[in-house]
Amino acid sequence: MSYFVVDSNTGQKYGPADIDVLNQWIAEGRVIPQTVLEDADTGSRIGAGAIAGLNFGIAPPPATPKPPSADVFPNSASSSDAPFGAPSPYPRDIGTSSDQSGKIIGSYVCSVIGIFCCPIVLCSVGIMLANQAKDAGDQRGATAKTVGIVCLVIGILFGVLSLGLNRR
Repeated sequence: MSYFVVDSNTGQKYGPADIDVLNQWIAEGRVIPQTVLEDADTGSRIGAGAIAGLNFGIAPPPATPKPPSADVFPNSASSSDAPFGAPSPYPRDIGTSSDQSGKIIGSYVCSVIGIFCCPIVLCSVGIMLANQAKDAGDQRGATAKTVGIVCLVIGILFGVLSLGLNRR
């Protein structure tokens, strides 16, 4: 089973990592029992301490932790990405998450405008953008998709009602 490590400060996901990699990260002090893990298959979240197979042995922390070098984690975050200028302890997997705000905003805009003008086309574009954001790992995509579907139904109802009123 594979899990994403979720940074509680930023929501950034790292991984996916299997049990062996997570145990390595535990040994390096990058994963603790309270670290939030997200199942790569289902998206459900759980504390690392509840995962069978993770070894949280009582070992003294390293005296002077040193940041990973660029050649060990080529995609790791730079010091400007982490809060307070500290480098992120997790390797960054470029393909697992990205900022999908543009697609989320576009989805809402298309969906709301679609109520009044071309609901089948514009709301469908809104739903498509929401799906793309959700598939890229942004959970806001599910809400945007629901809004798109509701706007589509409302837009179609307005269209049908306006045709009925114009016939009278």
